[in-house]
Amino acid sequence: MNDEHEKLIERYFNCWVENDISVIADTFSNDIDYVQSDGNAFRGIDQITHWFKNWFRHGSVLAWPVYSFVHQGNTTVCKWRFDNIFEENQTSIYGVSWIVFDSTNRICKLSEYIAESELCYPFDDILL
Repeated sequence: MNDEHEKLIERYFNCWVENDISVIADTFSNDIDYVQSDGNAFRGIDQITHWFKNWFRHGSVLAWPVYSFVHQGNTTVCKWRFDNIFEENQTSIYGVSWIVFDSTNRICKLSEYIAESELCYPFDDILL
């Protein structure tokens, strides 16, 4: 089951890189509850589809690699980096997604959490 969840998550993240909306219907349950890190929330597959189409009017995704997964039952947490250009501004965002799967292995809940700025190591010059 864990491998199946990981593949579905990676396929979903990659659909943003490829701008491939066809993946959405196979990924989410009809009553998906999706909360972005900025507080925007979407209920249902129709709102997800509308958001996806609208987002690509303003931007593109350069990469969305996943670095690690943690699984417990029907819940998967993954750590990732989101590289994009939105309204001519290029950014990289580090984040974590908390993802819950329903009995048909579709995503029914997804919440994102991010580090808003570039990672910085202020004490790298101090020897430990």
